[in-house]
Amino acid sequence: AALPVGWSLLLSQLAQFAALAWALRKLAPDKSWLFLLAGAFLAPAASNNVVAGSNAVLVAALIVGGMALVGARPLLAGALIGVLVFKPQYAPLPFLALLAAGQSRALAAAFISAVALCLLSALLFGPSLWLDWFNVYLHPQTVAGMNATDWGHMWDESVSTCVSLLGAPPWLATAAQILAAVVAAGFTWQAFRSGNPQRVAILCCAVLLASPHLSNYDLILLALAALLQ
Repeated sequence: AALPVGWSLLLSQLAQFAALAWALRKLAPDKSWLFLLAGAFLAPAASNNVVAGSNAVLVAALIVGGMALVGARPLLAGALIGVLVFKPQYAPLPFLALLAAGQSRALAAAFISAVALCLLSALLFGPSLWLDWFNVYLHPQTVAGMNATDWGHMWDESVSTCVSLLGAPPWLATAAQILAAVVAAGFTWQAFRSGNPQRVAILCCAVLLASPHLSNYDLILLALAALLQ
């Protein structure tokens, strides 16, 4: 925040892509990680992430890096997964993946990491920040004719939005989203329980399918899933 907007955007995006490069190198120790990184960099979602100044590349780095390290360094892997609490719609399925894989140490580290970050944010910025966050979602405020929650439900990439745009009533769109989340959870559980070699790609797709809010830059996970096939 102390930097000019341009420098802040540049450094934050470079840091995210550096984190993704590190995660992909852990996932694919041979030179194929360079192919994965180049493909992710060229994906439209990557440029959308830069233009929006978003953090989807960081989310991808945390998921890929956490899953890549879970066998060798379970505590670090879990700590990385726990950081996903900053974007909570993407956290449940990676936690479920650790449970399905029987990675109890990683799962414990993930919970500790998530709780510690929540407590730290409350200490640094005050508990009112969390109370306001819950209030916005329970009682959305209308600004300029539409609140952000309604805007997301109308124009994002989630299952519920797609069903709504087909003309379905809100209850049906919500039911479709819940069903998608259940299906995504089932595939995640099966993939990590059985040790499916494509489990990281499956998780990337499942995280997107289950999320009730999904933007175009978040599709970097879909690009990675395709590249991992």
